[in-house]
Amino acid sequence: MPQFSYEAINEAGNTIRGDLEASDAESAKLRLVGMGYIPVAVRRGGADREAGFLDRLQVALSAVKPQELILFTKQFKTMLAAGLSMIEILRVLEQQTENPRLRKICGRMSDEVKKGASISQALAVDKHVFSPLYVSMVRAGETAGRAPGRARASHHHHQPRTSGQIRHQIGAAISRHRGHCPVRGVFLSC
Repeated sequence: MPQFSYEAINEAGNTIRGDLEASDAESAKLRLVGMGYIPVAVRRGGADREAGFLDRLQVALSAVKPQELILFTKQFKTMLAAGLSMIEILRVLEQQTENPRLRKICGRMSDEVKKGASISQALAVDKHVFSPLYVSMVRAGETAGRAPGRARASHHHHQPRTSGQIRHQIGAAISRHRGHCPVRGVFLSC
């Protein structure tokens, strides 16, 4: 059976790429819909597979710099203080993160949290990015009740917020922590 490369959107709204076997492009699209994806592009395998391979290679080889991890943590903390759910936080971080590897990690973490994992469990998967100390600190926060675990992961998941509502909540959290947040305008200009 012929091989097809595809680009689709999963239920979390993330763009995914992959390959599948089907008799023709229309059958490949129907299989993607059956898997719960929204097909964006389906092409017969070949040159596009090389491009997909290069994209995956770039993600795999891109390192997450300490500055990027610090910014990720500060942004995460600010949105958490604003009362956003874990899913919303990870979605925003995925959209705003420039590093392809960290962006992919945010998408994967969002999927894990939707399946019921705690944020520390989702972080622990990427041992080359999040050190055991980092994961332990998050786990301690979850245990102490300072960071939401499974219970608040989808707190507002069924009540979608507008970008204006999210900006307002983040702005309120930033103003409460004005002396503690060196990245004040990052989210307000979205």
